[in-house]
Amino acid sequence: MTVKSARKPRKPASKPVNRSKPSRLAKAKRAFVEHGADWKYWVRNANDERAAYEGCVPDVGEADRKVAFFEEVLVLTKGGPVRPFKLATFQEHDIIRPLFAWKRPDGRRRFSHASIWMPQGNGKTTLAAGITAVLLLADAVRRAKIYSAANDRDQAAYIFDELAMMAACSPTLRNRLSIWKSTKTIVYDETLTRYKAISADAASAEGKAPHGLVIDEIHAFNDAGRRLFEALKYTMTKCFNSLWVTISTAGRAMEGIGWEEYQKARSVWAGQNEESWWKFVFIAEAPTGADWSEPAVWKKSNPAMGTTITMDRMKEDFLEASQSPHDELLFRQRRLNQWTSISEDFIPAKAWDKCGRDLTLEDLKGKRCWAGLDLSSVSDTSCLCLVFKLEDDLPCLWPFFWIPRYDKSNRSRTDIAEFIAWGHAGHIEVVQSNVIDYSAIRAKINVLRKEFKLEGVAADPMFAGQLLQELEEDDRIPAHEHKQNFTQMTEPCLDYQRRCVSQRLAHARHPVLDNQMSHVTLKNGQGDTVMPKRDKTRWRIDGPVAAIMALNMFLKFKDKPAPRSGINRGVVWV
Repeated sequence: MTVKSARKPRKPASKPVNRSKPSRLAKAKRAFVEHGADWKYWVRNANDERAAYEGCVPDVGEADRKVAFFEEVLVLTKGGPVRPFKLATFQEHDIIRPLFAWKRPDGRRRFSHASIWMPQGNGKTTLAAGITAVLLLADAVRRAKIYSAANDRDQAAYIFDELAMMAACSPTLRNRLSIWKSTKTIVYDETLTRYKAISADAASAEGKAPHGLVIDEIHAFNDAGRRLFEALKYTMTKCFNSLWVTISTAGRAMEGIGWEEYQKARSVWAGQNEESWWKFVFIAEAPTGADWSEPAVWKKSNPAMGTTITMDRMKEDFLEASQSPHDELLFRQRRLNQWTSISEDFIPAKAWDKCGRDLTLEDLKGKRCWAGLDLSSVSDTSCLCLVFKLEDDLPCLWPFFWIPRYDKSNRSRTDIAEFIAWGHAGHIEVVQSNVIDYSAIRAKINVLRKEFKLEGVAADPMFAGQLLQELEEDDRIPAHEHKQNFTQMTEPCLDYQRRCVSQRLAHARHPVLDNQMSHVTLKNGQGDTVMPKRDKTRWRIDGPVAAIMALNMFLKFKDKPAPRSGINRGVVWV
């Protein structure tokens, strides 16, 4: 019997392909052709392609008009005679054209936010002033408000001063703008559009609904700057076709609003966030892990190399930066646009070891010396550090340490073991009380002045004010107030660092000072100010702090006769 095979189920009829319906890519490219835009020139990443799918197209005529505005209306006033503002190649093709040419289907700019990051020396301030002028003059919006914002008054004035100078030197703008330097305000008389420079330390975002906003050096913004930035950013939604631009160099601490904005920009720049097609990003920086000493890296990081900054200048800055870890960080931040961490070692261990010498106190008897004193408040170590003048004006450190008796409830076992060993070896004096007796330190200073030519003691008056007065008035030892703040610690701290790295400082390999040196990092303040900071809560750095103050005394007075008595307030401030 023949068995009939089961019939295979009939496949459903495939849906006919509508070949007349163009794909999204083909449709987008057709729109580009209609607008006279070259797809390969304008679509450079996934975000550009996503924007094209959303119906955005470049307005080539608008791009040409913006470039012409720079060259025909604005002028350059720095680095030579007044001349037309001819954009550099990267400024024109990588920033201005794409930023202002792309349009949405409703006619608005594609980009409502621009984030521009590049090293110092590449014309950031001048470019920021030019963009501000575009928003003020070329957008032709009546009674609009334009702001440039910075963290402090001085920084906020940079863009205003640049734009005011352009206006004064440009024949086209000279009689069209009203400038008030006292309030950092410029008004375009024809449209009554107003530009004003504001700072986080003086301004409030209340009542401001800007058409344009230019944020300068956001990496330096503090908490007040964050509040101003966030308030202004959200008030911009009230204005049609508004634009806010962030233009900055990398910072020195990977935290704060600047770091957060950089991280967002970096994700867009790397093509990791296609949803942010409305955000323009340009970043010129040295790649992570790149050799910061290579000229090829310098050139890649600085698009204006050869114009506003030269290779010779880069080489000079590099040679100086190679002498100090702190200067290296500044070079990488300012010249290579790299974010650097404040937790970098203050003094590399190898550099510190090379400064060590086999010396005893007997070798130093009779030599001139100066002292730095760092007193503890309650249970911390206290240190008196002498700096002796050796041959060829070489400074040599010799510290003395004190610590209250061991309190096991407040210190780890490792901590206690270290101090017991140092105490038995005579490297630290254990005070048999819960706090340091300052009179014992005063007595030690008077003993040392008989053995050595002690010519002065520096200390922070916060804890040592009474002791300084007693040394000066009763013991006739010159005393100097040296506050441990950013202002008075920056230069001594950096000089100490440079001398250690270049082996222009000596020490006697004191184990307590060696230990504390390995736990010092730099804490950054406003601008380029720094001061020592310990890397962990339980570690102490009294020795390095006292040594820095003592070295400052040495550098200030080594070529001078011993100062007369009378407390010198701030005299050692370099």
